[in-house]
Amino acid sequence: MKQQMNRRSKILLVVTILAAVILVLDQMSGSKAPRSSGKAPDAPAVASVPGPTPPPTPSAVPAAPAAVPTATAAPRLAPPPPPDQPWGKRDPFEIGTKWAPSGPKGSDRFAGYRITGIVCTAQGCKAVVNDRVVRPGDDVDGARVVRITRSGIDLEKGGESRFIPVVQKEFFQ
Repeated sequence: MKQQMNRRSKILLVVTILAAVILVLDQMSGSKAPRSSGKAPDAPAVASVPGPTPPPTPSAVPAAPAAVPTATAAPRLAPPPPPDQPWGKRDPFEIGTKWAPSGPKGSDRFAGYRITGIVCTAQGCKAVVNDRVVRPGDDVDGARVVRITRSGIDLEKGGESRFIPVVQKEFFQ
């Protein structure tokens, strides 16, 4: 019985080593082409047929010169999109361009300002604008805070003034 176990172990060891060698040789072969499904490749089509050619017939209209293909004649195709990266090679925390939030179209001077909170006390009001705490008279990203109310702030930038409301979020829905 002990001899039979040794024999089985040896056979299993030989099969494992043989499989590993085949795998290594397959990886080192360098062919990156996908494997075919076992079908034979199609034969190339023959364009010309041997035999006598008929003599050219004279025509009343002179023949136009052969068209020479130019670089602009063929439509330019866009390159194919890059393949998706396998799960092991992509950064799960990277924000892709297709998921990046897009702001409003056009050139709005006040589009980048976000008021997330306002605190009013007896001494006055303060607001959180673009993750910075400001009070009236402060400058934030090139704009001057004119007035802070409970519902928003007045900003002045380049001679233009605008009221920006507080961002409303429902925490308990």
